[in-house]
Amino acid sequence: MSAAGEFLTEEYPVSTRLHARAGNEKLLLDVVPGTLGPVRGEAKCLSAQEFRAVNDPRSFLIPSL
Repeated sequence: MSAAGEFLTEEYPVSTRLHARAGNEKLLLDVVPGTLGPVRGEAKCLSAQEFRAVNDPRSFLIPSL
C-alpha cells in the first residue's frame, strides 16, 4: 500500500447487533431509526434497515450494504 487509506477502497456489508438491557428496549426503538438516515445518505449505501428479533424483543439487527 503506497497511499494512506488505500486499503479502504473495498466495499463491505456491515451488520450491527444491538442488545438492550432489560427495560431499555424503548430507548433503542426511539434512537435507532434516527441513526439510519445519515447512513442511508452516504454515497455508496445501497440499503440500511432495522429489525427486531421476534424471539427476543431486546435484540435488534441493523444490516447495511
